[in-house]
Amino acid sequence: MLSPARRSATSRSPRISFIAARDAFAKLGDRAGTLKSLWCAAALAWVTDRPEMLDLARAAETLAASLHDDVSRARAIHLRGMAFQRAGDLTSALQAYEEALTLYQRLGHGSGETALLGDIGLIHGRTGDSDRALVYFERALALVGSGSSWE
Repeated sequence: MLSPARRSATSRSPRISFIAARDAFAKLGDRAGTLKSLWCAAALAWVTDRPEMLDLARAAETLAASLHDDVSRARAIHLRGMAFQRAGDLTSALQAYEEALTLYQRLGHGSGETALLGDIGLIHGRTGDSDRALVYFERALALVGSGSSWE
């Protein structure tokens, strides 16, 4: 975990830039640009351990749903799960990951599915269910072997 001073120093400028971009795209009525800015801000919040990640992921999810952009919605749900995982709420993280996984599977989005299978495996491993974790890791590896990448 980053110290508060390091977190501020490493995330202040890019975070402000993504938020400013979000606001500028929204002002122009560019919902797709707004969505990409939200997604980037949420991803940056995860990397820098910022508390607003969950709010940004939820905003991206809502906007993606209104745009009928299911791939972006799945990414935002994945980020929501990552926010819950970062906060230690593994039950909510697992629920979000399963929701995103279902959406990726419906879309035939192999790389998203692969990433989620790995994340779900990590949750099960962290909770001590190594047998279940192994099942998810094996499923992810099978997808990688079939040509899907690990994001």
